[in-house]
Amino acid sequence: MVHVESMYLRFLNGIPARNLSTLNIRIEYPILFDMSVYFCSILSDRLNITISEDETSFIALHFGSFIEQKSSEKKKYELS
Repeated sequence: MVHVESMYLRFLNGIPARNLSTLNIRIEYPILFDMSVYFCSILSDRLNITISEDETSFIALHFGSFIEQKSSEKKKYELS
């Protein structure tokens, strides 16, 4: 949610965010990127803003980080 708030403020102030890894994220993590596109389309409609592909790829990274964290937690408990 912190990133979403920052993204919203960047949009309101006309400050673009650049993610030089956007193309790599789209190619290497297509499911995460598609999840992010869907999430951003809902967010865009509700907030009445335009979300760039660069911002969308940042959201995909957050999704990936969350999933990896949950996977690591699950493995930790399975080993106990």
